[in-house]
Amino acid sequence: MSVLAKEDEVNVQMSTEDQQRINTFSRLNRRREGLQERADRIQSDLDRLVDAEEEMMMADESDLMLCVGTALVVTDTDTVTADIEKDNERLNEQLEGVKAEIATVTKEIDELKRILYSKFGKTISLDY
Repeated sequence: MSVLAKEDEVNVQMSTEDQQRINTFSRLNRRREGLQERADRIQSDLDRLVDAEEEMMMADESDLMLCVGTALVVTDTDTVTADIEKDNERLNEQLEGVKAEIATVTKEIDELKRILYSKFGKTISLDY
């Protein structure tokens, strides 16, 4: 626990509006963390698609055996390629949407930090 120097102490009354801003900051911060986890999961799915596509190309066969649950299904490479491309496009769109939402939430967080730090100075910690 850090102790503030005398010159860093600020004697400011906290209003209801200030408390609401702090609560909003906390909610937005948790939201951004959840969005970042979602973006990481989507990126992981995209990475697996790239791996699957590379494996398919190395197979150098016209028919592939896909594992669906506990069953093996024979399918042609054109179908698999089309499915991979479709999934890749869908996941990239999702990732772009999540990243845009992260940017929006981050902007709101930064604005709240600016307001709260201007009022409370070093007496409040809003690091994330």
